[in-house]
Amino acid sequence: MTIKELKERIKSAEDEIYIRFNELGAEKMCAGVLEAIATADETDEIREVRAHALLILSDSIMRQGRADGALGYAQLSLFIAKEGHFHTTEARVTGLLGSIYSIQGDLLRAIEFMTRAVQLHEAVGNRGAMARNLSNIGGIYAELGDFSRSLEYLTRALGILEEVGDTLSVGITLRVIGGVYSSLNLHEKAVEYYKHSLKLFEEIGFKSGYIDALNSIGVAYYYSGQLENALEFYSKSLVVAEELSEIGSVNLLYGNIGLVYKDLGMYDTAMEYYGKSLIAQRLDGNEPTPFLIGSIGELYAEKQYEGYDLQKAEENLLKAIVAFEKNGSKQHRYRFCLFLSDLYRTMQNWEKAYYYISLYQELKDEVQSDEAILKTQKYDIDKSLAVERAHHQATDSILANILPPNITKRLLLGEKKIADTHENVSVLFVDIVGFTQISANLPAGELIDLLDIIFTRFDTICKHHGLEKIKTIGDAYMAVCGAPVSCDNHAERVALAALEMLEDFLSDVIFRQL
Repeated sequence: MTIKELKERIKSAEDEIYIRFNELGAEKMCAGVLEAIATADETDEIREVRAHALLILSDSIMRQGRADGALGYAQLSLFIAKEGHFHTTEARVTGLLGSIYSIQGDLLRAIEFMTRAVQLHEAVGNRGAMARNLSNIGGIYAELGDFSRSLEYLTRALGILEEVGDTLSVGITLRVIGGVYSSLNLHEKAVEYYKHSLKLFEEIGFKSGYIDALNSIGVAYYYSGQLENALEFYSKSLVVAEELSEIGSVNLLYGNIGLVYKDLGMYDTAMEYYGKSLIAQRLDGNEPTPFLIGSIGELYAEKQYEGYDLQKAEENLLKAIVAFEKNGSKQHRYRFCLFLSDLYRTMQNWEKAYYYISLYQELKDEVQSDEAILKTQKYDIDKSLAVERAHHQATDSILANILPPNITKRLLLGEKKIADTHENVSVLFVDIVGFTQISANLPAGELIDLLDIIFTRFDTICKHHGLEKIKTIGDAYMAVCGAPVSCDNHAERVALAALEMLEDFLSDVIFRQL
């Protein structure tokens, strides 16, 4: 294959991932590219193709749930990109490594790589990719419980992503923001954000995101006590997850559905779903999650359950508490401490019952204290979003007044050095005669209003004749024809626009009095 054909093949692989969400197809295509260049001469072009193919191969593997397998390819891609000064690939693979480290649980290292990716993407002018990394960083801070910093990154990311029209990443960011609200026990607000993201995922056909959003809505309803609603959304999510063979989502949803049935008093059905979740997790090569183990312990402790077994309840609850102590999750840990204390009271083991009820109270106070601090922080996400959007609107408005629309768009998308060459153009300069005297006789506010009226009329005339306004400075107005869109009769158009401006200016009674 030629270099052009190799690059087209990689581009097709990217379309498979990011448009059709066919990660396996992308993996095979990139593997084919790497095989094709395995014995090729090591030119700069081949090295660039190899770095790019390794990047997409790694991304496709990671998105299939094989982060460990993706790591080596990403590291090799980064090495080649750095050596060859392939800056765009370097920026992308640096962010990808951050995502891989995040999946592997190395969150601080993930933040380090993603922060570096933000800087690299900003340097090459890719605002969309920069914002996606900001969103990922916000998600990690949410996972670490630093909600203030999380929202700072998420709101900044959301403003840019909406501006550049990245619907997929907007949906993902909205879902993460919903998760922050849910963590603050603001479940009604969380559902609003989850449903917004759900709608976007459905529109673009992003089924994995659709599954996650449905599950997230179910979780929010569960913790707000709306069990029937929770069951409805869990079930919808499970149907899609099973259709797509999303094993990780399937085993999570089995556990969540089991929890709802347990709270509804349908204990046999609950254990049936817990069992399905255990089997699914083991088939996927994973150990059962601490929450599932603790939930099974809770069920064994229910006297109304036919399989009531205090020994099995104690064993599972203790396993869950130890696991949550290791990963630092106080909220889940105190939940199971309460159940274990009740269990020991039933067993009349008063010493252990007292120990675990004390630990429960201690952990609960810590969690509620943390939540109280977070809720009283002067960080209002809706206000922050409004400020971020207002900032971008103000920036757009200012740029629109001084630059052509297409140049404004390129600047907002991150392009730094804009210098285009146009062979055949005509330039129109307009200057108001006697403006200095006029400005001396009018208050500043009236003068600005006057200029606004004049330039607005000039804008209309230029648009009518196909001219592009370049800039306005004081009373000077500059426009061009033949750039950025070329046309053969540029001189004629400029002349007609100038004549119409003069005619319009001289025919107006207000302006004749100046």
